Amino acid sequence: MSISIPEDLIPCCRKAGVIVIFGYAKTGKIKIARRLSELLDNRRVIVSDDYRNLGFEPALYAMIKDANELVSQGIPLIIEGVQTARMLRKG
Repeated sequence: MSISIPEDLIPCCRKAGVIVIFGYAKTGKIKIARRLSELLDNRRVIVSDDYRNLGFEPALYAMIKDANELVSQGIPLIIEGVQTARMLRKG
């Protein structure tokens, strides 16, 4: 399945330092994040599934730590996952 990102969204996303993609499980967040990353010159993507082996709470704080490190270095990010809304509240 091909993911289509509206062309008029790309300039807006280019200006953003951090893009957050959240939603219910199994809705295509990773596919959207990866496609958007390609369109934004391979912007770094933090995938919440990569942290799930840490457990729910530790994964949240590990994602916050990694995102903060990258942002402090001026690296633009895309962060995806069901925990991103909670991550925004906590971090």
